[in-house]
Amino acid sequence: MKSNAKIILLFVAFIVLMFFVQTRMPVAFKWEPTFRHNDSEPFGCMVFDSVMKASLPKGYMVTQRSLSSIAQDMDSTGKAKNVLLVGNDISLSEKDSMAIKNILNRGGKVMLVMTTYDGGKTDSLLLSNFGMMASGQSYFNTNSLTECLEGNDNLNDTVVWRKGIGFYPHNTYRFYQGLIDSPLKIGDSLNVITVATSTYASRYHSLIGSRKYGKGQFILAGTPLLCTNYSVLSKDTRELVFRMMSLISDKEVVRTEVYCKGVFDEDTYKEKTVLDLILNNEPLLWAWRLMAITLFVFMIFNARRRQKVIPVIERPSNHSLEFVKLIGTLFYHNHNHADLVCKKFTLFKEDILKKTGHDLDDETVDLEDSVELLSNRTGIGKGDIRSVLVRTLNVVRSKDVKIEVEKMVDLIDGMNNIQKLL
Repeated sequence: MKSNAKIILLFVAFIVLMFFVQTRMPVAFKWEPTFRHNDSEPFGCMVFDSVMKASLPKGYMVTQRSLSSIAQDMDSTGKAKNVLLVGNDISLSEKDSMAIKNILNRGGKVMLVMTTYDGGKTDSLLLSNFGMMASGQSYFNTNSLTECLEGNDNLNDTVVWRKGIGFYPHNTYRFYQGLIDSPLKIGDSLNVITVATSTYASRYHSLIGSRKYGKGQFILAGTPLLCTNYSVLSKDTRELVFRMMSLISDKEVVRTEVYCKGVFDEDTYKEKTVLDLILNNEPLLWAWRLMAITLFVFMIFNARRRQKVIPVIERPSNHSLEFVKLIGTLFYHNHNHADLVCKKFTLFKEDILKKTGHDLDDETVDLEDSVELLSNRTGIGKGDIRSVLVRTLNVVRSKDVKIEVEKMVDLIDGMNNIQKLL
């Protein structure tokens, strides 16, 4: 096998090996909560939003508009909608609180699935206006989640969906307690209904609370990690997610992202490959460059075409004329003049047959017809043509006839003359 073919096969094998290694690499996930519509990581909302859009009967959409803007849209259209807000460390203002009240008075529902961490401002706002708050931080840890998935039940929590809430009967769910960020603190227990509770460490905590307000309903949940891609796909939590969403499924649901603290950057969260690792590491990058330069130089000096000296070959001489002369000389020395006339007549009649369709060797054809045809085509007198044909046919049709060289030359010249003018 040639050296350049070996190099090509080696390069193809290297590409195949790199592709195989790339497909076998484990997928690296980013577990930072962003709750963004374009984030496909576990704690983004790409899958969550697509599932809700396909599942909720009245419709579902994601927007970047604030609560005030949504409330103004409802005022202008007169159509009530349900609003969903999901996120960590949410900070609401007095203006946002007034917008929530406006939506509720219009007959819409507002579900806040969130935690707050702004020094108590949002907590006080929710507690004073709606009788409950959800203050806390996320304690999610991937190592603890791995232990739970491997069978460590001590890190799990039990969530109880209370009887008579929504369309679903009483049920219990057990999953990793890190997905439950913050229990609720209820200040108005007379008007607030506890929808779901948790029993972690043998203590009951309210997780989801609901209360009537105006014509609508205000719902607060301290479990934003349940409204993510991971939770809607996990068999342990997805039923609880759908039960939560059923509380606001009677109207079109609008989820706003404007209050989310997480920022999704595709360049930051994209999966890292082997090439990314090499390009981001200075020593590996220089090693990669050196290898590429070495391979390029190697291909220049070894994969080029091997030049060989090509000898100059002279064109073969045309010996056809010498051969004809040799044959003619042999016939002449043997004094076989009649045979030469016969061979010439064979070529002569084939040429006549090809050009006129007339066979001179056919004994059934009248000789005068042949004479007249050739005379008309060549312009030679009939007597001359008749003389050439008669004498030639006599030689051809006679056996063991001997003729002189002068007669042979005369007959061949006569046939040549006819051929030239035909």
